[in-house]
Amino acid sequence: MAQGARMPDDFEHRLTLRRADQARTDFALIESDLEFLMQQIARLRGELWRVRLIGTLSGSALTTAALGLVFFLRWSPPRMAKFARMVLEAAVMAALAGLLTRG
Repeated sequence: MAQGARMPDDFEHRLTLRRADQARTDFALIESDLEFLMQQIARLRGELWRVRLIGTLSGSALTTAALGLVFFLRWSPPRMAKFARMVLEAAVMAALAGLLTRG
């Protein structure tokens, strides 16, 4: 032990009944909060299929629209081609954004 260091009084650092009761109450509150969080996580996992389904369907719709525009570009006049190209680029960017956010 270092010089000048002293042992703490047993009375000051002893766990009293009141402290034990407070700790028990704190642990019960933490446990109830933990149970609530576990229920919320379980509920979110149950809803995850909806998010994936919506992402898949929206990606399919955008892909179908993009393919339709590609075929439209092949047989359209030049003015329409420029407009269709812009729409196609927007659809591709939206589809990529959807893929990136789906994770």
